[in-house]
Amino acid sequence: MARPVFGVRPARARRPSRAALVLAVAVGALALAGCDWSQLGAGAGRAYNNPGERSLNAATVDSLHEVYSVPIGLTEPIIVGRSGYTTLHDGFGGPATVEAWNAATGEERWSVPLLAAARILTGVVSAGPHLIVAVLDTDGVAHVTALSRVDGAVVWARELPGTSDRIGQYLAVVDGQVVLTRYRTVNGDPLTGTTEVAALSIDTGATTWTRTLTGFGTAFGGLSRYVVVSHALAAAGARSQVDVLSIADGSTVWTKGGTPDASLSAQMAAARRLLTYGSIDAATSDHPIVFDVTNGTLLWEGPASGVSAPRASTDRVALSVDVQVTALDTGTGAIRWSVPAPGDAVSGPTIAGSLVYVVAEGESGSLLRVYDLSTGDEVAAVPVAGSSLYTPVVANGQVYLSDGNVLHAYAPA
Repeated sequence: MARPVFGVRPARARRPSRAALVLAVAVGALALAGCDWSQLGAGAGRAYNNPGERSLNAATVDSLHEVYSVPIGLTEPIIVGRSGYTTLHDGFGGPATVEAWNAATGEERWSVPLLAAARILTGVVSAGPHLIVAVLDTDGVAHVTALSRVDGAVVWARELPGTSDRIGQYLAVVDGQVVLTRYRTVNGDPLTGTTEVAALSIDTGATTWTRTLTGFGTAFGGLSRYVVVSHALAAAGARSQVDVLSIADGSTVWTKGGTPDASLSAQMAAARRLLTYGSIDAATSDHPIVFDVTNGTLLWEGPASGVSAPRASTDRVALSVDVQVTALDTGTGAIRWSVPAPGDAVSGPTIAGSLVYVVAEGESGSLLRVYDLSTGDEVAAVPVAGSSLYTPVVANGQVYLSDGNVLHAYAPA
């Protein structure tokens, strides 16, 4: 792509003082950092909420237009400062790479090969000055690597002991540690196998603890002190269980579900609340259930019908998308607003600032539909190239939409 063209400095422009330059750089860096999308779902809790995004608003989103596109795999990109990062994998046995590009222009910054023959490649996460990614080779050995965000140079690389059949597609950064999951199956059935949760130091890659749980599970962060593991148990009739572990040593803080009468799937963590979906008694159909992430206290149960699993949340509002886009009060579970889902297929929602973004597909193609978070009123409907299979990423004044092969970046006029 062509390089941006910069304007000529006026001849009599006054040179700012060194202190003013330092302050301007610091303020700009803080402003960008507040709008970053540094890991899956914008943060460790995977709440798909970017509260620092303020440059996109009801007055500007209607002018969103595509500014560039870059190749992408099946993982979610991250946007940190003025750069975007993603992983690319050509399928089982194919090469695995990490790619960096200029988030404003799409121009490639660097590309780093990880393995020539990979089985599974995770998405990349940002941790301080590093990017961290994991890859499972064709022999079942997991490799975890930290790269410099600036140039992709390897900071550290670790090979985890033993082998596994799969690794979780996404990592989570919690309290200075990166958390990943590995699965070992029995006769090809993940429900009768085990999930290993491992925490590694983001500075050195040293393993701080591991924990093995029964069944097939995924892990994410809660507040900055907990790891939430959601896993299915064959022994309980494929019922799902939630375990909350201490990030310090992997010990169990509390457990819910996993019995013939109770099945819970953890969705996300927002502030002190852990949002789950399922039931805690055999007589009730699946519905949203919210616990205090610190101690497992039941805070509230949502409507027993008509509301699907929460897909995004602030500390005040949780959103679900099914035949309706529904906003629940995270303090009480009461419905704040609900509007018909705007298409034959609708993506998960993303909250950024005061707006809600979803991709809706219909007979005429895809639309990015934008709603007011407070009222549910639609404020924009923009034709886009993204797929409803992928949740929008909104960061640093732009919207990123994937179709599974190409990432499309949209900016206001």
